[in-house]
Amino acid sequence: MEKETSGFYLLSKSGFWHGGIHISNESAPHCVHNEPVRCIADGEVVAYRLNADYLDSQFEQDASCLQLKYSTSFCLVRHTYQSPPNPEEGPDHGKQNSLTFYSLYMHLLPFERYPNDDPTYANRVQVGFGDRAARNVPLGEPGSKKIGVILAGSVFDILEEREGAEGYRFAKGRLVWAPPDGPFKPGAELWFASHQHGQPITPDNCRLLLAKVLPPARARPVYWQGMVEARVRQFHGLDMHRAPENNEPGASYGVREQLPSGYTFRFDNAHTVLVNAPDGTRRPMARCTIAPTTIRGEPLIQAFWAYVDEIELEFPRTEPVGLDSVIVPEKPIPIKAGAPVGYLGLYETPAETGKTSKHQVHLEVFTCDPNLDAFLSNEAGLKHGKQYLHVPKLQPDIVAQDTESELRRFLFQDHVFDLNKLPVVKDKDGALAYKINVQEKVPTPKAPIRNFEALISKQGVQDGTTKAQIVSQHDFKALGFKIVEQGANSCSPLISGKVCNFYKHLHALADVNHDGNVSAEELRLTLRNPAFRNRWSKLITHHHTEWQTTADAANWQAFRDRLSHDPEWLRHESERINNLVFWDEVAEKVGLPEDGRVSYFHPVEFVGCLQNRKLHPVISINNRNIEISFLDFYDNSVIDEEDYINAATRLRCEVEAIKAVAITETGSSGSYFINGRDDKVPTILFERHYFHRLTGGRFGETHPEISQKTGGGYGRFSAQYEKLLSAYSLDPNAALKSASWGRFQIMGDNHLRAGYCTVEAFVNDMGLSERKHLEAFVNFILSDPVLSAAIIEKDWLKFARKYNGANQVGYDGRISENYELIKNAK
Repeated sequence: MEKETSGFYLLSKSGFWHGGIHISNESAPHCVHNEPVRCIADGEVVAYRLNADYLDSQFEQDASCLQLKYSTSFCLVRHTYQSPPNPEEGPDHGKQNSLTFYSLYMHLLPFERYPNDDPTYANRVQVGFGDRAARNVPLGEPGSKKIGVILAGSVFDILEEREGAEGYRFAKGRLVWAPPDGPFKPGAELWFASHQHGQPITPDNCRLLLAKVLPPARARPVYWQGMVEARVRQFHGLDMHRAPENNEPGASYGVREQLPSGYTFRFDNAHTVLVNAPDGTRRPMARCTIAPTTIRGEPLIQAFWAYVDEIELEFPRTEPVGLDSVIVPEKPIPIKAGAPVGYLGLYETPAETGKTSKHQVHLEVFTCDPNLDAFLSNEAGLKHGKQYLHVPKLQPDIVAQDTESELRRFLFQDHVFDLNKLPVVKDKDGALAYKINVQEKVPTPKAPIRNFEALISKQGVQDGTTKAQIVSQHDFKALGFKIVEQGANSCSPLISGKVCNFYKHLHALADVNHDGNVSAEELRLTLRNPAFRNRWSKLITHHHTEWQTTADAANWQAFRDRLSHDPEWLRHESERINNLVFWDEVAEKVGLPEDGRVSYFHPVEFVGCLQNRKLHPVISINNRNIEISFLDFYDNSVIDEEDYINAATRLRCEVEAIKAVAITETGSSGSYFINGRDDKVPTILFERHYFHRLTGGRFGETHPEISQKTGGGYGRFSAQYEKLLSAYSLDPNAALKSASWGRFQIMGDNHLRAGYCTVEAFVNDMGLSERKHLEAFVNFILSDPVLSAAIIEKDWLKFARKYNGANQVGYDGRISENYELIKNAK
């Protein structure tokens, strides 16, 4: 966020109230074409507006008329946060803190701009056939010579073209990507033949030598109301259900009535319903109809109900309704954390000469929950989670030692420190103490920010003899969050009101050159300073929304006064304000206050504090606790007999055959690995030869313990995650693909055959649930006719050669032995 030059929380660069932050191409250029803006937390979309195209506003400037584009597209999401129950015995046992809050994403990309126009793909091509000659200059020019061979799959950006000898036209390309074993590296500029006798070269008279590379399609948000085209992405197909009843999914039509992988169908997402899925989650279902397409084995059922979320499906196309109108869905539309809400929209504004163009989204987080104060006060008395040391100001027993002058200093502000990051040292008397580093501004005019160290007695914190205390992530007030009130009819914090002195203090801190004004650059520099930013970002301001009233309302008076000297600018900005409002169209339906007054949080600070709990399993490696960011917590599910029976039914094999494979793969270790007090993580085996192959051997010399041409060298079972994390730091995707995972030890590189579009999704599910291990195994077997036949016929040699590799050593015998043991145990 330090890269942003405008759109700051609380105070805009013009001195007006600003309830959110701007995320633009200055800090997130990838969100213009390639990556969507994503939802900050699980929730439900309660309102949105999708422009058909950008709105145009006209601005008269120096006898010319500027045409300026902007977007009023937005998405409003309601979230409900609920803390874990208080586990401690006593009056607070079982209590939870909860808060309902909203996130707003304004200025999103209009619908007609979704076809990706990324200019970096304008001249990008991919070589369809290998062994094509690369030259230093075109054939026929002085000094022309062959300098190597271009491999199939290489991607180029065409820089120029020239005619060459023998009827060839040559293209000069800058290499964007090449196979790892190729002779050229990305960035190389090469000449190669692209046309002969005026026609594109087609080596086999069928396919072109060079294929145009199109930019990736932009992800479509799930909340757009309208007809959705969906495609089944799971290898095992999509279950077709009868209509749901009483929030429960209808009965499945059975395995014979599944939509196969790749099949397309349509549904109206305005009529989705949430049901209680068998795994305990709430998932959307919709009535679906079969799309007009032809494939063999088309099911007889033409209308059915199915789960319609990203777990099972991908969504190539949506035909939204109600463009340019505010839509309040009849039922809120569920949306997951990380799901796309849109892309940065273009927002053009007048400048002194011409215009300023920026792609941006305005993000704000607010609440109207009457329980806000109880939430901030940790009414449930929770003490677990992330721990902090709270050090209050002006306490005689908390003093800082100036290491140069040995002067004792009082702290003038409250401070909070992450307890896990505080070093524990011995003071001059040999007693243990927390060592803190203080940055704060003395409350006197023009005083500089001071930096010094201080020691806080650890024993004093524990027995309460010092005012410093340990607080948890749930103690928001102790962490510095504070509610302030702003006057009801002001868009400027400098207008007299309840927080006038507060904003004057902010101005004084930000006014670096002490000229009485705060420039955008001063504001940006101030926000970079931790001593100031941490206070600013924890302020919760109760203020009137800027999305309710038009520009002629009383609360915009300061805005009108500020621009009274420039009628054209005032007219232009007033027009935009009037087009952006939406509050009154949604307030009553959604449950927002009709007076438009809500409490605002800094989006990054607030959501970050909610997420300060441990989000991923933690394991100990070399006496260091490491949080495994690519894994989810194990839900303690186990594969039961019914699961095995269902799997055997799908595979048309014996239950004992599946169990034999499971025991052979992980019989001694089980599906999950745990060491001491670590969290459970899926059992893995890291394959160094996979990592070597997937990374083109580029780490073989520097990291031979994880990258070699040959397999083996596994080492201790407990060393597998150390190897995986070492590889993950070099190439995350290749690392996850280079380990075998879970009960059935399926390689990450086989994630597609296991039913997952990405290896990251596969690995996450392997960490989450043992039942997912079995589901992935079934998908993997069904994807291969040899394996499918072998497990039915119990041809263990054929099975092992395909499942464990042609060089399998004794796996067939071990599977056979385990099968007989299980069979005879009955």
